[in-house]
Amino acid sequence: MASPSALYDLLVSYTKTQACITACELKIFDALGDDWKTVNEIAQVIETNAGCTERILNACVGIGVLRKENHGLAASPNDRFANSPASSKYLTSSSSVSMRPLFIGMGRTDYPLVGNLVHAVRDGEPQIQRTFGRENYFDDLFNDPGERRGFMTEMHSYSSVFMRELVKDFDLSPFKRACDLGGCTGALGHALSTAYPEMRITVFDLPKVIALAEEFRPIDPKTPSVRYHEGDFFADPLPTSDLFILSNILHDWDEENIDALLSNVYTSLEKGGGIFIIEALYDDDKTGPMTTTAICMMMMVWFKGGKQRSGIEMKELLEKHGFSDVQAKRSGSVYDTIFARKH
Repeated sequence: MASPSALYDLLVSYTKTQACITACELKIFDALGDDWKTVNEIAQVIETNAGCTERILNACVGIGVLRKENHGLAASPNDRFANSPASSKYLTSSSSVSMRPLFIGMGRTDYPLVGNLVHAVRDGEPQIQRTFGRENYFDDLFNDPGERRGFMTEMHSYSSVFMRELVKDFDLSPFKRACDLGGCTGALGHALSTAYPEMRITVFDLPKVIALAEEFRPIDPKTPSVRYHEGDFFADPLPTSDLFILSNILHDWDEENIDALLSNVYTSLEKGGGIFIIEALYDDDKTGPMTTTAICMMMMVWFKGGKQRSGIEMKELLEKHGFSDVQAKRSGSVYDTIFARKH
């Protein structure tokens, strides 16, 4: 049984997240760059209160995202701080695998939404209206180019940091015409093109997303093998393909919409073709991993019927729509992969 101190640590653990979000918002990791700096030097650069800045810096040291060089046994104004190797790579704005957009985006949206989790559990409803005063957050988001660009930056970060390494989980080389549904900036499409040079990839997304997609630079080289196609994957015909990719798509939707989407995919898929899915999978007993549990809580407050599934549930879902030879692979990281065929 957990001790009172362990339970209290759990209770206040949200402050660790907020400390890192605050450091990202204030660009502390950018201000440090490759240098060691004192509290006053950092506070001057980011224009903040020195005393409060020191507390955030010390918190980040405790979390493990900053390093500290002490001058004496007690804290001193001459103590210096520096990025850790992880924060240099993942929390600075200039990094090609920066997670800063995720910390900022989730801090501004997911964090307040999850604050209304109790209402989602009581009502079985998303909490967008209660949290933001909007009936449909995404309609408003996509009508504002700045908000849309921010959202796309988050999705680009997900693909760059987590998804691109997963394209080799299964051998996709037999497939020559792939379609990445909801492919956003094309980061995953370019990763596929690099891994499978003979493959031609169509990034399929809404017109307002495609309009900004070319602004983003993928880690992998841009090639003519990746093209963009405007459309709504619920309402419009899908390009005929021998491979469909659904990365972080299914967890957004209820059963009715998933049935419609997978039926559309199966119909548009050539015989012998495949479906490649990236999702955070639950263990079969659905008590972990905790990252999957956390994502599922976020889906609960964002989307009606949105949720994560176990590998067994994914197999049942795909077989229900005619797919066979369903295989799931655990990555050991945040996201996992599922592959199936149409025979």
